[in-house]
Amino acid sequence: MGYCYLNGRFLSEEESRISCLDRGFLYGDGLFETLPAYRGVPFLLDRHFRRLEKSCEALRLIPPNEKELKDIVRKLLEMNGIECGYIRVTLTRGKHLGDLSLTVPDSPTILVVAREYAGYPERYYLDGIRVGMSNIRRNPDSPLSRLKTLNYLESLMARSEATEREAEEVLLLNTKGKVAEASTANIFWACGDKVYTPSEECGVLPGIVRGWVLEKAGERGLETEVGEFPLSHLEKAEEIFLTNSLMGIMPVRQFRGRDLTAECPGPITRMLMEIYNKELSSLGR
Repeated sequence: MGYCYLNGRFLSEEESRISCLDRGFLYGDGLFETLPAYRGVPFLLDRHFRRLEKSCEALRLIPPNEKELKDIVRKLLEMNGIECGYIRVTLTRGKHLGDLSLTVPDSPTILVVAREYAGYPERYYLDGIRVGMSNIRRNPDSPLSRLKTLNYLESLMARSEATEREAEEVLLLNTKGKVAEASTANIFWACGDKVYTPSEECGVLPGIVRGWVLEKAGERGLETEVGEFPLSHLEKAEEIFLTNSLMGIMPVRQFRGRDLTAECPGPITRMLMEIYNKELSSLGR
């Protein structure tokens, strides 16, 4: 058991206690951010904090102080002796006081955990993963679809479908029948030299690595299109890859039972993976 940070104190995980009346526990009334650390340094922490701030504004929560949070994260990595791991920041409205409205809390709950993390199997990055289809639909009209809230059961249900379909992930369409995202990742695909990904208006989370990929693709002269796409567009893809903060960039070798190309990762996916891994490995130097 390692150390965590809870409401102003560094504690062992065994010592940490959250009230049974906490609104995060009772109603899923809260947010979280998860990010990797490499060589003891958090990756893209600034971007995660910006997203947390924006989400707090939407839910009428008070974000933690940026400098204090960064100090907490770095101290926890040091206290736990973590070189390669992950950090999770969880923020809730705090103790339920009987009012069900989204009032700005006087005493929000903030929990920060840092742990070792081995990551996904190496063979996934070398050979790609299989992606099936989920029966669950994202609702693009829901304000929660663009926030990383504690209401995560829909994604967990979809992830269970992946196991049932003998796949590593599943794709969710939205209620309008457009491509949305995977259960726990954003999706990209390439046709020719152009890269596509669904817009936030499709009901997808504005992923941190998703934003990073769009930036790097532009810097390398790759044409990108962010928009609303039917499933038939994705089915014509020559390359598909998924992104999230812990997987980084994950190549897909099979979609709905169809092998994409003889080469996986494809050239665009491989180029972006190399840029990402180079940037990650430069941390702490």
